[in-house]
Amino acid sequence: MPKGSGVCIQISHKNDRPESGEVKAAANMILRLWVDAQVNNLPIVLVKVPSQSFNSIISELQMVNCSQVPEGVLEDGQPAVMSLLIVTERDGQKARLKYE
Repeated sequence: MPKGSGVCIQISHKNDRPESGEVKAAANMILRLWVDAQVNNLPIVLVKVPSQSFNSIISELQMVNCSQVPEGVLEDGQPAVMSLLIVTERDGQKARLKYE
């Protein structure tokens, strides 16, 4: 894939009720891929997650220094350098995170 291309990640769980360990592993994988993609100039454009684990994944990412911000804007009003949009597959929930 050429540098500068956008990447999309889709998270799937084994069943409709993922265990906390599976949710934590999904959040960890998202963070690792996010940082690796950024280093390699392959921005992650979008992460799709199942509706049932959306809030849990956001919470797990917030425990590892990610914070939720308005879409495309950092807290000081400057454009986000390393932000990530997470959306649900079906019901339209979304959150933009930045990594600190």
